[in-house]
Amino acid sequence: MALTIALGGCPYGSKQFIDNPTVAVDAKLLGKWETTKGTAKTFTVTKIDAYTYSIASKTTQTGETTEYKAFESNVEGDRFLNIKENNSQDGKYYFYRIKLGADYSKIILQPVTENIDEVFNTPEELKAYIAKNKSLSFFFDRNEEVYIKVN
Repeated sequence: MALTIALGGCPYGSKQFIDNPTVAVDAKLLGKWETTKGTAKTFTVTKIDAYTYSIASKTTQTGETTEYKAFESNVEGDRFLNIKENNSQDGKYYFYRIKLGADYSKIILQPVTENIDEVFNTPEELKAYIAKNKSLSFFFDRNEEVYIKVN
């Protein structure tokens, strides 16, 4: 499940999250993942509590690690990841739609486009905006990230 912030351009960021963490941690997402793009990074997903993940992005050559906190939101049947770097200076959350392979051995993350100009004052406003626009072709970046489970 973990994260394209460390790999490529940033998706849309907001100081608001989509909603409070209420989607239970999916045990099938826990473990070690790597991107199919050939970057030398691994992502280890662990459980913090019933609703929150910890994601450690590790560069295999240098051993440098970046830590993230993440949780899922359900927006009209679609799974979205709210992710924030632990030592973030801007305090923003970034958003990805999650699509899972049938056997949970593959995850596709679709970043919400960075071209959104709107500023949201409440999670409810952000969630309504996503629900209204998530079916539009321009709402997601073209560069989705694909991860495979390695253990």
